[in-house]
Amino acid sequence: MKRIFDYLGTFGLGYFFGLGAMALAHAFVGWPASYQDAAYLALISGAGAVGARLYNSRLVPTGSDE
Repeated sequence: MKRIFDYLGTFGLGYFFGLGAMALAHAFVGWPASYQDAAYLALISGAGAVGARLYNSRLVPTGSDE
């Protein structure tokens, strides 16, 4: 259960920062066309954060803090 919670937290942080970056891009450049489109694109950022965590967990086993 802790592992699922960790992945949900990772997704949430990735989504949060991705949405912030997309909102800034929308405000300054006008891309994406709406905040709704930015929210959809931020899902990619959240999924990428989870993918990076999964990849890193394969490289460094859990519990090896040496």
